Amino acid sequence: MTLPKIPQRTTPGFAFPGLNRALLECIAVREFGANQVKELLEFFGGDEPSCAFCGTTAVQRWDHLVPVTKGGDTVLGNMVLACGKCDDSKGDRPYDEWAVGSTPGSPKSRGVVDVEQRVARIREYVARYGYRSKSPEERLNEEEVQKFEVLRADLAKLRKDFDDFIMVFRRRSGLR
Repeated sequence: MTLPKIPQRTTPGFAFPGLNRALLECIAVREFGANQVKELLEFFGGDEPSCAFCGTTAVQRWDHLVPVTKGGDTVLGNMVLACGKCDDSKGDRPYDEWAVGSTPGSPKSRGVVDVEQRVARIREYVARYGYRSKSPEERLNEEEVQKFEVLRADLAKLRKDFDDFIMVFRRRSGLR
């Protein structure tokens, strides 16, 4: 019998990156609906949808080629189908370096033989739709950039305050 993993504690280290991502996603472009999905499927072809990185038909997720945390948008040219193994392994790494690299779970590390061709096809897809990510500074006006920077500094301070509180509590209580 295989048991599930033992539950891990949710910490500020888990929560704050999600808040940062939410902030970035709220200023990103989001134009990805049924029409865009159809166009993406036509571009990549095949009888059955498959992971853009490794080719398995066990697709479970949509992956941002340029992650939201690095200025990526939810648009054609930046979204591809991915299996869970590829999506989890890629993280926020550049897709082309990750796919041909030795990161555990990358297509190359799993023995996918046509990795270079897959990366080339993804590059064609990005080029076809002219996708280029934008930094927050390129998206926001000067006043908004200033407010954005204040919000991010406030988040960083709040995270430090959380971490300090938890450290003091654990020392006092002896809890881990």
